[in-house]
Amino acid sequence: MLKLCAYCKKRNFSEFKECENEKCFICKGASARIKKMIESAVLLIPKEWESFAISTEIPHEIMAREEEIWDFGLGESIKNDFNKKIVSTLIKKTGLDYNVSKSNGKIIFDFTKNEIRVLNSNIFIFGRYKKFRTELAQSEWTCKTCNGNGCEKCDFAGVKYRSIETIIGNIAKKIYCAKDTELHCSGREDIDVLNFAGRPFVLELHGPAKNKIDLKIFLECTNKSGDEIKINDLKYVSNSEVALISDSHFDKAYESEIEIERKFSIKDEKKILLLKNRILYQRTPERVSHRRSDLIRKRKILDLKVIKKNPCKIYILAEAGTYIKEFINGDNERTKPNISGELGKKTTCLKLSVVEIHDEFLQDIIEAK
Repeated sequence: MLKLCAYCKKRNFSEFKECENEKCFICKGASARIKKMIESAVLLIPKEWESFAISTEIPHEIMAREEEIWDFGLGESIKNDFNKKIVSTLIKKTGLDYNVSKSNGKIIFDFTKNEIRVLNSNIFIFGRYKKFRTELAQSEWTCKTCNGNGCEKCDFAGVKYRSIETIIGNIAKKIYCAKDTELHCSGREDIDVLNFAGRPFVLELHGPAKNKIDLKIFLECTNKSGDEIKINDLKYVSNSEVALISDSHFDKAYESEIEIERKFSIKDEKKILLLKNRILYQRTPERVSHRRSDLIRKRKILDLKVIKKNPCKIYILAEAGTYIKEFINGDNERTKPNISGELGKKTTCLKLSVVEIHDEFLQDIIEAK
């Protein structure tokens, strides 16, 4: 005759005889160990936590034996029962909030090994980066020749270019003792384009051993690491901001130094300014046609100014997604209209810098968090 401990008997509303905890047909004493495991968990929870989530790992044999009992009448599952007891007791003992989606970390109750594991949740840091050097990629760019192992072509670095993701990520990993990091950005600039405006990003830290610390430490360590990049406007956010940043596209302003085939004249300036408020029809540029669909995109030039004449420097405010270099050089007439075509002269973009990112709505959302 099957016998159950008091815990399992109550949970299954059964007529089975009661027995000692360790002799229970279903849990073999696991139900009686919850109290001590909770006490252990309370001692392991980091002091800075404000909320928690839990996970219970229950041996498959227990679940299978429970299903046998359900042949005689359904009861509440052992996993649901354990979860409710653990959560309610932890809330009473710690005063912390239970929050599955936005917890500071997870407490794992492993009934297979009879142990407690406490893991900090991934940390998400919002910020903006400025880029002051060319030949610096946004994301890690693994060398295709050696697949990251190091070879002569990549000077045995394993990467084709240094990246903002690696620079910021390596500093964050040391500070937070994280296993890995991932950079999520709103768009990207080309490797040879500078960014003085500050591009929004969220840095995700995977498996950090340390929880949320003063962001001034991360800010100062990064900004003192060199003159390639600077970060600012740091703030802890939730994982929901990753999609917000990645899916957002903003109008941007650029300053470009351009080379014109013949001497720049007053007539040239007037022709350039006529392109203000014009709609561009941009076929996928030749330089990216190998990795992007061959489409014609409509984009608008919102503002246009000639800052300097010789050498020529112009200010361009354009809708998100505008190919600025192609607007300047025409890309063999794949972009119409374009500066080169309007001037009737070969025009080359020598230097391009992002000077404004119109992300006002994002500022309001992030600051409201």
